[in-house]
Amino acid sequence: MKILRRLTCGTAVWVLLASVHFAQTTQAPKTGQKAGEAKSDSSSKSGTPQSPDPTAKAGTSQGADAAPKPQQTPAAQSSGAAGQDSQANKGVAQTGMDRPAILVQADTDEATTKILLRVDAKPVQSDLETGLLTSTQFPKLQVRPSVTLVGDAEPGKAGEFLVQLKIGGLVAFGDSSTPLLYKGRQVELLRFSKPGLFAKPPVGDAFVAREGEPLTILLENPSAFGYSNVRARLRFENEDVCLFKSESFRQAASTAGQPDASQPQSCDANSKWTEFEIPQYAQVSLHADPSTSWFFDSATGYA
Repeated sequence: MKILRRLTCGTAVWVLLASVHFAQTTQAPKTGQKAGEAKSDSSSKSGTPQSPDPTAKAGTSQGADAAPKPQQTPAAQSSGAAGQDSQANKGVAQTGMDRPAILVQADTDEATTKILLRVDAKPVQSDLETGLLTSTQFPKLQVRPSVTLVGDAEPGKAGEFLVQLKIGGLVAFGDSSTPLLYKGRQVELLRFSKPGLFAKPPVGDAFVAREGEPLTILLENPSAFGYSNVRARLRFENEDVCLFKSESFRQAASTAGQPDASQPQSCDANSKWTEFEIPQYAQVSLHADPSTSWFFDSATGYA
């Protein structure tokens, strides 16, 4: 006789994306209610996953008799550097009043943006600071983001300057905001959107575990960012499962990080969790063997 458990109360799916991990906590299902919890992990794996560049080309090797590369004059080098900066700046989205929020990847806590400031003088680094980060999802969060002026402010109309800013300390998932201050006076409100990954059951609104059968979890990535190094851990009644069978989006199938039934399972270190990838706008299916302790009552010792 197989035993069935609905994993609805206190179930948490922890997901690790390179340098940040967060928990998607599932409570008893209620109409129109969603629950989530985000936490930063300073001891997690470092490094930011890099998406493949479809425009990259392989380099060509030159023989010993190849003509040397012409030397650039200082003027030409300066002109080339300015051109590169101009091209780089074109890829930075502008934010501010009546503009969309700044998108932030789930595996980083910083973002770069442009903003038009209406101030009395050309802004410098010492003029700028931020207030506390405000998040509706985490109202008790006490974080003050950093702000760095990138390059010089570009003057426009009288009293207007276009500046490029690097904002750090964006640890909150979901929507958040922070005031931008110029010489202690608020001149703008910076808004951010940091989408995470969402765990859900394949059918219905609750995870269902059956004794002797694999448990399936669907992990969705609703954002335009792809993640190549993702790890996950499922916890129910203080018992962890961190070894999964997952799909592979690579052309060649990979067995790296797949469960090894012959080895004892330990989830104490995140390096032991199964590693997989999830591209942008994609969904990955994770299959795990439920812990046997989930199907027994610790108080009575019976199933």
